[in-house]
Amino acid sequence: MAETTLAQQVLKAAKARGISIEAGALPAVLKGAEWLRSCVALLAAPDLTR
Repeated sequence: MAETTLAQQVLKAAKARGISIEAGALPAVLKGAEWLRSCVALLAAPDLTR
């Protein structure tokens, strides 16, 4: 099974929800998706401040 890229995942999710993403807007959408992915990773990380 081939691994999908973030762009493919975003486009597939948008299509499933009936959302159209203009080609020129894709870089900004991907930047937001990458930021969100980073936030989720930080929230899931163990607390290292103790």
